[in-house]
Amino acid sequence: MKVSWIAILWLGWCVAVGAAERGPADFFGEYIGATDGASGKERDLNVTIRPEHGDGHFYVEWTTVIHKPDGRTKRRTHKVSFHPSGRDNIYASAMRTTVFGGKSSLDPLNGEPLFWAQIQGDTLTVNAFMIDDSGNYVMQVYKRTLTRQGLHLEFERNHGGEPRVSLQADLVRVAD
Repeated sequence: MKVSWIAILWLGWCVAVGAAERGPADFFGEYIGATDGASGKERDLNVTIRPEHGDGHFYVEWTTVIHKPDGRTKRRTHKVSFHPSGRDNIYASAMRTTVFGGKSSLDPLNGEPLFWAQIQGDTLTVNAFMIDDSGNYVMQVYKRTLTRQGLHLEFERNHGGEPRVSLQADLVRVAD
């Protein structure tokens, strides 16, 4: 069987195009969902990912409503802006305005969270690093993977290297 070089080159190009890295725009939209509550950690989730300030700049805003076993609820909302870091597929947070009007990250040594994001394949990961008052670190990792319906979320929080919380949920895209 004779194979054409044109067919081989065409196949190689198709594979390369299919393997292209995703960018922030691939994740833009609004997503809602909830954890199943089987672990006793029932949460309602809302995530919005939108462009901000131009090329490569975006923000991720997420709200978590925690349902306590005694019937109380607790609501937390975070919004973090990101910009290209100069390294492929890694984005620095831009949460503080400097005296010159630029944006910079927060300082974990002052109890503030340091955020950064990365995109690998179909997954946008947002990392948050903090140092508590006793000097231990807290690391939160939000992995949001694109699915046909929206996003699959895997969340982990470690305190001083010890796992504290691990949750998963499927979120449905409700808006672009």
